[in-house]
Amino acid sequence: MAAIDDPPVVLVSQDLLRTSRIALLARGAGVRLRVAAQPPIPLEAAMVIVDCNGHPAEAVAAIGRSVAANPACPVVAVVPHQDLATRRAARAAGAARCVANSALDTVLRSMLVAAAPGGRVPTTGAGATG
Repeated sequence: MAAIDDPPVVLVSQDLLRTSRIALLARGAGVRLRVAAQPPIPLEAAMVIVDCNGHPAEAVAAIGRSVAANPACPVVAVVPHQDLATRRAARAAGAARCVANSALDTVLRSMLVAAAPGGRVPTTGAGATG
């Protein structure tokens, strides 16, 4: 369980269902999740996840703002697997990693586990690092 003073993982998303899904993964990983519709991102964030599904241009701009505000904080873009243009734009804006929607339960989960205090090893499900 994350302590109140552990750096949060910040999720930038305007989609309630995807937010709920990622929040469930974060809770299972023991990570404190802060949800924001738009940056600013707190400087103490452990990781920033940006949902690029609904409004890709706005999401890519949010990635750029997040990277500019805190270059040391990794930014992960969540993108539809078939949307290569958004994937390329997210990487060009500074996303350290792009994760397809279909890989949330494996790749993103393992990234959240690694971001958890102590980086504990997953005890259930796939722990792929993708």
